[in-house]
Amino acid sequence: MNNMRTRISLKLAIALLLWPSAHAAMAQNWGISPSKPKLVVQIVVSQMHHDHIAQHWNRFGDGGFKLLVTNGISCTQVHYGHQHTQGCPGLATLTTGADPATHGIVANRWFSRTDKSDVHPTADTKAQTVGGSFGQGQHSARLLLTSTLADELWAHNPHSKVVGIAIEPSAAILATGHNATGVFWLDTERGRWVSSTSFVQSLPPWADTLNSKGLALIYAQRDWRTLKPIASYAMADTASARTTAQLQRRTSKLQQVADGLIRPGQKNPSNLSSLLETPFGNSFTIDMAIAAIEGEELGLDRHTDFLSIAFCPNRTIGAKHGPSSIEMEDTYLRLDNDLAHLLRFIDSQVGLRNTLVVLTSDHAIGRSLNELKELGLPNGNFNSLLASTLLNSYLSALYGKGQWVYYCHGLHIYLNHQLVADKKLELDLVRQQAASFMLEFGGVARSVPAQLLLHGDSPPDAPLAPFQRSYSCQRSGDVLLALNPGWASEEGQPQSMANTALPQHTHVPLVLCGWKVRHAVLDQRIDMVQLAPTLATVLGLPRPNGALAMPIADIVKMLDD
Repeated sequence: MNNMRTRISLKLAIALLLWPSAHAAMAQNWGISPSKPKLVVQIVVSQMHHDHIAQHWNRFGDGGFKLLVTNGISCTQVHYGHQHTQGCPGLATLTTGADPATHGIVANRWFSRTDKSDVHPTADTKAQTVGGSFGQGQHSARLLLTSTLADELWAHNPHSKVVGIAIEPSAAILATGHNATGVFWLDTERGRWVSSTSFVQSLPPWADTLNSKGLALIYAQRDWRTLKPIASYAMADTASARTTAQLQRRTSKLQQVADGLIRPGQKNPSNLSSLLETPFGNSFTIDMAIAAIEGEELGLDRHTDFLSIAFCPNRTIGAKHGPSSIEMEDTYLRLDNDLAHLLRFIDSQVGLRNTLVVLTSDHAIGRSLNELKELGLPNGNFNSLLASTLLNSYLSALYGKGQWVYYCHGLHIYLNHQLVADKKLELDLVRQQAASFMLEFGGVARSVPAQLLLHGDSPPDAPLAPFQRSYSCQRSGDVLLALNPGWASEEGQPQSMANTALPQHTHVPLVLCGWKVRHAVLDQRIDMVQLAPTLATVLGLPRPNGALAMPIADIVKMLDD
């Protein structure tokens, strides 16, 4: 795996060096940039590993990913530093410049000890839907404990406009912040872009106009066919199959998509959630972004505006079909076309020389379980329900019957503190015994009781450092787990391999292009918590109030020149 990634990285580096001079000329001809960008466009492609751009490089067009990389600053060693690499914690980290321990979004969901319930990071029953079905808009950023870059821009200049867009509400909100001109996501019941009263009191006219076109239904009814001839896809190459199992799976896949049909359209869909499972969800997100740029006149005055765009379907498609599947390859090829369309529009409307484009991801993903099995590599699936049941039986045998384990999800185990108190037991002792018991399960590499995370900070390269960066006293579990490489953490999602601090889950792309940017490749290790302070510095803003890391010096120097 490491050798293959090395080859891919070298391939990308060579491609950058040899890229035709016409593209360098294009960058130089963008013209003189203003002292501050008129528009910042933050693009987040969910579950995108740094290597994914290189893997599809030769098949991308000139106007999407290649335009950004060949004319921008490419940071090749960017990692998240927290333990549990999931979408919501990652989005909050890149926008706040803080770790989950500080910004509070410790997982895609966690357990509330107060009301003994499951907590979704953006759910808010006090917020009301604007423009759609009742339950679809009950979301806000109230559980995000720190400010974001967009919040600081909003507070610094009341004339700046801030807009966030994603199909999923959590992505739209966490990639933007608490305050905005508008944050919008998809009502999957009605196929409309909606918001909540936390951000707007009514939909802007341009959003109503887009909703009136009924594009969600049109996209849902569209057949998903391969963009290019099926034989050209990497996973269609049966000659490169290394094992019999690989060959059988590729042959079976080719039989399924022999005429290029990946998935038939839904002629009478009961809801529009299918847009999260096809690349047409990305296209619809682009439609909304373009409507927002035009409708809000983003970037057309001297006040810097901010647009956040998060592409959620990549995560769902990758989880369902695997990161190396034909479906995933086709999704990236189509997203490349969509990005090219967006960048052309931005150039015509605002000018790329006036726009700072930032491309990154919320976390990365490695090989799927199916791939690992086919290659005969170590793999497994950690069953959290079974683990919590057996742990409860173990503690019951030690201390008497009872509900000792309240909740187990995302490698966080929550114990019953009241029962521990009623039995007059030391909580730290019960935590330690629970942590020791969890080490008996296959695939568990480390089991850390919470008390070990409460006493000071570990050095960045220490084993406990990622756990400390993930741990919140109020929201995290009593025991935090880490799995061995090749193990998935959730039963029923065998394709989803993220959720650990291993490089295949932390290593993401970071590309800056446009305003004042000259082509460069930065190879030093960069922590994702440095991104928000870097952007705050170059924009002349206070850094988000939870951000402690230093800015990326090379980027600040280039953009200050």
